[in-house]
Amino acid sequence: DANIVEVTQSVLQDMFAMVMLIEFNEEKIDFEKLRTDLDAVGEATATKIHVMHEDIFNSMHRI
Repeated sequence: DANIVEVTQSVLQDMFAMVMLIEFNEEKIDFEKLRTDLDAVGEATATKIHVMHEDIFNSMHRI
């Protein structure tokens, strides 16, 4: 129940970074549960997954 709208990938020094813009219905998917579930995936795969709501992202880029 989610759509990947945009993906950006790059290598920063010796680390791979990916930014994904995802759209989903917040009535079907709880944002905090999604964040918790992806944190668990990150721990299991030794990766860091950072989830940010669009409102926070937009606010950060207006400052």
